[in-house]
Amino acid sequence: MEKLLTDILASLEQEKEIYNELIDLSTRKTDIILKKKVDLLDKLVDLEQELIEHINKLELDRQKLVEELAKIKNVEVNTVTLSTLIEWSEGDLRLKFENIQEEFIRIIDRQKHLNEINAKLIRSNLEYIDFALSLITGEGASGGIYEKEGKVSKGGQTRNLFDTKA
Repeated sequence: MEKLLTDILASLEQEKEIYNELIDLSTRKTDIILKKKVDLLDKLVDLEQELIEHINKLELDRQKLVEELAKIKNVEVNTVTLSTLIEWSEGDLRLKFENIQEEFIRIIDRQKHLNEINAKLIRSNLEYIDFALSLITGEGASGGIYEKEGKVSKGGQTRNLFDTKA
């Protein structure tokens, strides 16, 4: 059983390293969004996708180890959590599981924070683009040419840079 726990811990350590790389990418992504470098953002998203695929493979491998451990302990595999692994561990191994649990909590909080920042930045950029397009196309700016009595309105028709009917 200790061998399985050690293998699970090693798998979690690998995942932790990849999650730290994802945090680095998210931090770089914030800078790239601020500088509006879409081509670099696209490359960064591709790198993130590769890391996520690697995490998925590690998760599958770890899940197999947890299934073996669950059989030995005669428990349902879906009830085995990191806290459960801590309870089943002793000594140095237990401390390592406790440390990795704390690190994962920190990583998740940091990634969540970075995702919120990046989402706000992207939303802000999209709002600016919508505003700029509205100014260029005159969308919503032009009113009617004639008033109720058939007279030409004082504001007249505004000219658009683009013909929005095209």
